[in-house]
Amino acid sequence: MKKLTGFLCMVTLVLVAPLARADYEISVNGTDCAGPTASGPNVIATCSSVSPFAGLTITNLSVQGIQLTGVSEQVGTTLSIVNTTSTAQTVTIYLAVSKFSTPVTPPSIKDASGATINSTTGSNSFTLTSCVDQSDGLVPPSGTFCTTPAPGEAGANPILSTTGAQTKSNEMDGTITSLHADFSLTQMLTITVGADSVFNVTSSQVLTPVPEPISITFLGTVVLGVSRLLRKKLA
Repeated sequence: MKKLTGFLCMVTLVLVAPLARADYEISVNGTDCAGPTASGPNVIATCSSVSPFAGLTITNLSVQGIQLTGVSEQVGTTLSIVNTTSTAQTVTIYLAVSKFSTPVTPPSIKDASGATINSTTGSNSFTLTSCVDQSDGLVPPSGTFCTTPAPGEAGANPILSTTGAQTKSNEMDGTITSLHADFSLTQMLTITVGADSVFNVTSSQVLTPVPEPISITFLGTVVLGVSRLLRKKLA
């Protein structure tokens, strides 16, 4: 009887486990402000106001996951980051959306990681580290950032620094050579918030399939054939 009870408990855990799977998470300095919540890759999650330190406020911190045919995308934004103190502070923001399923073929997949900082006042800096996590994991405190990175992913963007009213952006591209479903898109935003500063940041990850050489050759043949046909008709 005890063995039967134990077996039934194990079966129940197996059946319930997928239902408890979290699909998005936003955390600031290791403390969740949104999620972990089961929702699926097409989701928008927002933290209306977060104050990791006295005098420092992050407004409308959000993450959006978009799953289209052959395309996966994650976008993180803040409406504003304001530091009213005379001391600089460093903030680490983690964003995650899981259960993405495409693209996984063809073998080459473009991974584009974009970062933007739009500053009004103060001296600030922003570094974005993106990850395509093949373990389909989340971020601290629920998980560990970038447990199983996909080979060839874009990785970390160069640091962006601003003083006063400035806007700076950069993009890192990678070519992923192997990927399987399900996977998560996760980001780590490391931000140094200067004294008496106001600014906002935007981060993005986009995965798109790279056409196979045979497809490119076929397309070129079709274009060449059409152009020859048009020349004959015009002649």
